[in-house]
Amino acid sequence: MLSYYLIDVLRGTDVVKDFNSIKNEISQGYDFLEDQKNKKLIHLLKKLPAHPFYKDSILGFDEATIHADPYRVLKSLPYTTKQQISNYGNWFYENDPEQTYENRFTGGSTGTPFKYQLSKHSISRITAFNYYLWHHFLGFTIGDKIISLGGDALGKNPTIKTKLYNYLQHKSFIPGDIISQNVLTEGFKLIFETKYDIIYAYASSLGYFVDEAIRQNIKFKKKIKGVVTVSEMLPDETRKKFMNFFNCDVLNCYGARDGGVMGAEFKSVDNGFYYNFYDCITESIQLDEQLGKQELVLTNLGNFSFPFVRYRVGDIGTIEKYKNGNLLPLDKITNLEGRTRDLVYTPSRKVVHGSAFNAILKASSGIDRYQIVQGADYSLEVRIKSNQAEIAEDAIINLLHSIVNDPAVDIKIALNKDFIQGQNQKHKIIVSNTVNA
Repeated sequence: MLSYYLIDVLRGTDVVKDFNSIKNEISQGYDFLEDQKNKKLIHLLKKLPAHPFYKDSILGFDEATIHADPYRVLKSLPYTTKQQISNYGNWFYENDPEQTYENRFTGGSTGTPFKYQLSKHSISRITAFNYYLWHHFLGFTIGDKIISLGGDALGKNPTIKTKLYNYLQHKSFIPGDIISQNVLTEGFKLIFETKYDIIYAYASSLGYFVDEAIRQNIKFKKKIKGVVTVSEMLPDETRKKFMNFFNCDVLNCYGARDGGVMGAEFKSVDNGFYYNFYDCITESIQLDEQLGKQELVLTNLGNFSFPFVRYRVGDIGTIEKYKNGNLLPLDKITNLEGRTRDLVYTPSRKVVHGSAFNAILKASSGIDRYQIVQGADYSLEVRIKSNQAEIAEDAIINLLHSIVNDPAVDIKIALNKDFIQGQNQKHKIIVSNTVNA
């Protein structure tokens, strides 16, 4: 645990402190957490009149009204989206004396670039709550050894600072975004020969490793606390495969850090994602009356100078209020249909996770959204939505060739070509037509 304290000192966060605080808070029950949520909402609303986007909407409410009925005030405010925040220009409006911030960049699972600021306070609370869920369901203790299999979101090693953080967290890393034969071999050594407690992975990437192990008749004989999957939906069959192969429990996590939400589903016991409802207010918008589909709307209660208030995150789900008898005194997100990230394959048996392709968002300006369609011949067609007449197509193609690293894969750009929609009209970042898919 001392090494985690050192990370907090270096980063300016309070993860260890918040981890212990969250354990204490949840132990005090649902009514206590509801009261904490109300106080946090009031505190946020009192700061919004200084924000240029919200000032006209909230100035009609005096402080007494905010204290007496904060939810009525909140519901009077407009919805916001990634595109609206990105186009506003000065969403980060001042340095709040209470908080410091980190710059964040994400392509999300939608192929849409988004830059934002997240407070160190919010980062600490979300990270600590994530660890609390591991602790509650899998017996994780801060300081346990972790094998991480994924991309940048899970702690990939592009910088000295990230390598240091991984070292201090006792975290070994296997690239799960670009899986070559060498990565597979080295990953097998870590998974099957080293000592650790938790596997933390993209579900599709871990699934590829497990499928390869089964194909090679390799058995898993170690004892670990559990598998944690993140970044994409976890099909029931994949969950069962992981449970049978690793002989342990599987915790499926869902998070939208910009909106301040973190949750996890322990489906072997209970359906639905228990989430930090007292740090993030979750509403929903009805999208389809016939199908009953609702889009999640988030309010991050710990990000003041770059507020996410009534933020349409883009994921489908419904909210279930706490019921006596639930495992935890927390609300749940049910019927969650977060967008999926599939894999791209090459003739040389290399595998590339969808998260790796977010790099193209930095290769050219003017990209609003993108989708990659892989043909049966392994070719890639990159469909890009842009309001610009030209984009840096050569730079994008060169970058993708360096990622895929297989000359047999033909890559071309299709500017403003219609996207292929998935089930229920959901946007998929990867559409694969190979025999591997």
